[in-house]
Amino acid sequence: MVMKRKKLLKILGLLILVGNVTNAEYSGKFVKTYSKTSDYKMKITSVKSGKSKRNVSKMLSDQEIDLKLIEKIGDSNYFRNKNGIYYKTGEKVLELDGVDKDSFEVMKFGNYGKDKNNIYYEGEKIEKIDPKNAKIFGSHFVKDEKIVFDADEKKELKDVDTKTLKSVGDYYFKDKNNAYFDMKKIDEKVDLETFVYLDFFYAKDKNNLYFYGQKVKGVSPNNFEFWTSLSSVPDNIIKSGNDFYLVYENNSNEKIYAKKMDFPIDKDTFESFSMRVYKDKNNFYYYDETDDIKKGKTLIKFKNEADIKTLKFLKEKNGEKSDEYIKDEKNVYYVDEENVEIKKIENADYKTFQVIEYLYAKDKNNVYYQGKRLNNVNPNYFKIVDNEIKYNNEFYKIDDNMNLIKIERE
Repeated sequence: MVMKRKKLLKILGLLILVGNVTNAEYSGKFVKTYSKTSDYKMKITSVKSGKSKRNVSKMLSDQEIDLKLIEKIGDSNYFRNKNGIYYKTGEKVLELDGVDKDSFEVMKFGNYGKDKNNIYYEGEKIEKIDPKNAKIFGSHFVKDEKIVFDADEKKELKDVDTKTLKSVGDYYFKDKNNAYFDMKKIDEKVDLETFVYLDFFYAKDKNNLYFYGQKVKGVSPNNFEFWTSLSSVPDNIIKSGNDFYLVYENNSNEKIYAKKMDFPIDKDTFESFSMRVYKDKNNFYYYDETDDIKKGKTLIKFKNEADIKTLKFLKEKNGEKSDEYIKDEKNVYYVDEENVEIKKIENADYKTFQVIEYLYAKDKNNVYYQGKRLNNVNPNYFKIVDNEIKYNNEFYKIDDNMNLIKIERE
């Protein structure tokens, strides 16, 4: 795959981080530990954001010497004190080697920094880049007048024309010769003059639509509209003209595919209901994530008996939303993912119906499993204990006919 999933999650995490650390202040101490590398670790006692203050971690090592007060630099992960500059990554704090602390400043995204002599990425020095002419591209590329450097991979990129390289948007770039995604050359013949960034890792030229740097076959680049992302990264739904398309990555060959959908979805109300089930104001949908290349992933419309307009979500005893049971104004239903069907539970008592846990529910008269009534079970004596059925102080399992079968234990 052009961009590995791990890197994408890092990018998305970075975007979340940038949004969350604004106006935050850290307070704590540096602790130099007894180790061969003499790494600095940080004891963060609290973090203040706006009016709130909360503890975030405790001491990482019991071996403490040379405690030093620290000061956070802006909204970054860089800190300073009278002795030096430091970068915090996870639970580890690095002291910048040979840094000129008087001229040090934080650059883009908060993971880059520079002084009068060097560029730093996540606390580590990039030797080959001239800080006076340094320019950052994306989250982890930096260039000067001579080279382009991948700070994540710690290597110089050889086949990029440095002088004409420019950002198109997000993780798309181009120079006088080629177009790139995450600084990897796009294999298709791209029309550079018309190559532009669109949205959510999409770009286009006059001929093609691109996602993740791959050509999206069978979809016109004209009248493109990004519709919604799905919980399975990086799958999503787009609109081109009047048509809707499911665009997905096949996990077995890491290629991008597009499948025209037979029905529209409502953009404003489309949301995740459970891991593979979605809903909008019109219906429920099941996301079949097969790795079968020939079949492909599919968003399937549920066979649905419920009135979506009066839909009510139910909660389990622990307070979490049930992914299996729902109500409308009149009836109770079971969300059957296996058969892609929302089934009415016949003769359920609407007022007393409640979810016990996961696939189990009850009303004043009966107990239900996967939306089906268990035979001859009094709901007053039925419990789930550590994921097991306990009934009249004995443990049971359920057979195919919805009967309780006692488990004999030694």
